[in-house]
Parts: sequence; C-alpha cells; structure tokens
Amino acid sequence: MGLLGLFPQKSASTENDQWERSGSRTYTAAFTTDCDESYARSNLGAGLIINYPHPSDSGQVVAEISVEQGDVISGFVNPLDAADVNTDTACYWWDVTVTYGPWDPLTHTATGNPVDQPIDVSFQWQVFEQVADIAMTPGSSPPAYVPVVNSAGDPFDPPVTREQLKGILRVSWNSLTFNPAAFFTYGNMINSDVWNGFPAFSIKFSPPNMPQRLYSQFMGQNYYRLEGEFAFNPNDGGWNAKPIDRGYRAKNTSGGLNKIVDITGQPISQPALLDGSGNVLTTLSDYVQLEFQVYTSTVFATAFPNLTTLFS
Repeated sequence: MGLLGLFPQKSASTENDQWERSGSRTYTAAFTTDCDESYARSNLGAGLIINYPHPSDSGQVVAEISVEQGDVISGFVNPLDAADVNTDTACYWWDVTVTYGPWDPLTHTATGNPVDQPIDVSFQWQVFEQVADIAMTPGSSPPAYVPVVNSAGDPFDPPVTREQLKGILRVSWNSLTFNPAAFFTYGNMINSDVWNGFPAFSIKFSPPNMPQRLYSQFMGQNYYRLEGEFAFNPNDGGWNAKPIDRGYRAKNTSGGLNKIVDITGQPISQPALLDGSGNVLTTLSDYVQLEFQVYTSTVFATAFPNLTTLFS
C-alpha cells in the first residue's frame, strides 16, 4: 500500500483588499489499488498536511485537501522517469486539490489537537463606587495620605465615595480532561504569589461555570472548552482588606480594655482612630491600616499550569 507518484498540474493565487492571500494547487497522484480515500488524503507527502505552510508563502497554510479516485485501474507510468521501479504496478490515479488560506496564529493548530490552539485572552476595566477611607492631601508632593474625616475627626455621614477600578481578565482554553472537583474548588481564591506579572493577592478567580464539552473529529475524542474569569484589584494589598484601625475601646496600662470617652466623660458616638496597638491616636497623619486576608490563597502556577505565560 502506498503512494507511487505525485505530479503537479496547475496552481492559482488570489489576494484581497485586506492583503489576505489564498490559492490552490492541483495534482495527479498514483496510489496502489489497496489505498482508500482516507489513506490517500493523509499520505500525499510531508508538505501536504492541514495547516502546513505554503511552499513559497509562509502567510498561507493548507486549509483543505480533497482527493477523488479515478474509475479505472491501470499500470503505473511515471511521466518524468521511464525507469521508475514501480512501473506497471497496478494503481488508481487520483485528482488532488490542495487549497491554501491565510494563516491565523490565534486560531490555528498545526497539530490538529485542540489543546494546541492558542489561549484566548481579553481584558477590560469595570468601574464601581467605593467608600474612600483615606485620601491624598491636595497639592502634597510626594502624596500625603490622611483618613477622610471631618474637622472634628469623625467620619462623614453619608460617607465620601470615589470611583474604583476592577480589571476583568477573561481566558479561554481547550483541555482534553476536566476535573470539576479541582476546577470549581479554585473559585474565589486569590494568587499567593506573582502570577503573569500581577502582584500577590491582586487576582481572584471568579467562581467558574460548567465548561462546554466538544468533540474533535481529528482526535476522535471529546475535549472541553474551559473559561475562566480573573478579577484584578489594583488597590494596595489587592483583595486583602485594609481597614483603618479605629474603635470605641482602647487598651489601658494593664492590658485591659476601657471605653473611650469624650471631654464630658461620655462614651464616644463615633469610632476613634487607634495607633495599631490599641491606643487612641491623636495625629491624623499617623493613621494605621490593618490588613486581613479575607480570601483563601493558592499558587496559581499550580492551579492553572498552562496559564503562566498569558502575555508572552
């Protein structure tokens, strides 16, 4: 079983107003009589494979291959070599058409394996409103940050707000396997270290949906189209909470807690600023922010091993 000879017949080429090039080449091929159409299509030679580059134009690749068997069995004759060792071997002559089209590195897979298709990445900003706990003193250089309170040191009611940005990174990729227990477990987890250039704790994997199950004719098996949404928080500390240290009680010299009172001796009605050690703070510029990790963290390079170089 095999190819006895492949002979070029004619070629054509087209270029459109988007500078996209396409074309075709036709051949006659001789295969031994035990070869069927599947074998013939897949065994035309190293250069005639889906997504293989055009022989003289790397901007085109093989987009389609069609073969059609002739009706009559004949003895093989090589029109270019009368002394060919396969002369008179019983064969069918096949018409072969190879169509070329533009190469798109973002969608094509040279191997036919859907897993090798490039990962699809998009990013956009979302705007939402957030209470402004701290702000810059106007005109300060370098910026001097102070708590947002009134002249008496109390928070504003209603509070001062500002527009806050959140980045949404959407990623889609193919996988031959799918482990729902692991994939869904990562929902609402944040990165414990730098991931794709984003600082630790600044990326949160949103709870995912069930992926779409597809079928690859080339692979002869199912595969999954996984989609992940990663939320980027550009604030200092990322998704960690950083509230200003304040409260209604302060530590005493013996380590106990006393209610904070005003100049009349009455318990305060608004939380007072604290110094990070449980003592009342008297200077606004010395405010303290505490930090709490409110989401479980994990190593994203381990959780998503194929998503470590999204921007390279």
